[in-house]
Amino acid sequence: MNAMTETKTNIFKGLSLIDETFDAKQLPNYRLLLQLGLDGLCCCVLDSARNKFVAFENYTFQEIYDYESLCDNLQSFIKDDNLFSRCVRIKNVELIWVNGKSTFIPNALFDEGNKENYLKFNHTLEKDEAVAIDTLKIIDARNLYTLPSCVDKTLKSIFKTISIHHYSSSLVESLLGRNKNEKGKKIFVHVQVDHLEVIVSEGKNLIFYNTFKYQSSEDFIYYVLFVAEQLKLNPEDMELILMGEVEKDSAIYLMLYKYVRNIKFGERPDGFEYSYKFDSLPKHFYYNLFSQSILANN
Repeated sequence: MNAMTETKTNIFKGLSLIDETFDAKQLPNYRLLLQLGLDGLCCCVLDSARNKFVAFENYTFQEIYDYESLCDNLQSFIKDDNLFSRCVRIKNVELIWVNGKSTFIPNALFDEGNKENYLKFNHTLEKDEAVAIDTLKIIDARNLYTLPSCVDKTLKSIFKTISIHHYSSSLVESLLGRNKNEKGKKIFVHVQVDHLEVIVSEGKNLIFYNTFKYQSSEDFIYYVLFVAEQLKLNPEDMELILMGEVEKDSAIYLMLYKYVRNIKFGERPDGFEYSYKFDSLPKHFYYNLFSQSILANN
């Protein structure tokens, strides 16, 4: 793992994993997968010819609190020497946008003319936010979410072609797709820096999805137990799959284990090869980043 390296912006490089076979001459034939939100940026490169992930880098943001600042920093950041800037020549770019403003609408009830009203029922829309739509085939629904216009324009100015989806779309589609033949209810908890997602599925059916902000391990366990109580799941015997950036010796895990004994860690999507460089990365880390290729293929 490389030490934190300061760039000329408020964006700081953290972990950098580059396989020796990564070839800048082959960039047009690679696929670039990105995850972007106000708290950071992650990117990985998939060698399509070998179906192998050959590069990964993550970046943290400091003093970036709004979308205008994010866009300004991205424009400067692209001029620096990093994986993100080197990959502008990749033709196939997919990005998942991380924010808490999204809602699922069954296709049978969906009317595109009311898309703003659907979102306004649960969220406040800001002036610069447009409503974007993902199609979730596995649950026959649409995912409506906000995408700031400046973010959309900035990304499309950096990359010639880019496909943008909401992070909850790839998370739900990949989890339900991988567990569609499983019996019984499963509860998945996806951990990020300041928020968690709880997904409950039964086979390919989505029973529950929501995202929660947390500041402490006590907040974290409250939301998990609240969902279990609402769905009449017994923490003593329910199966919980944990994913995202959470260590086994963390306060979150130790608190969770006090109440839920049957905890398993998720793993990266199968069907791909991963460079040996990724061996230093726990297999449940960055699950959603690697999984978005599943949504793009649908």
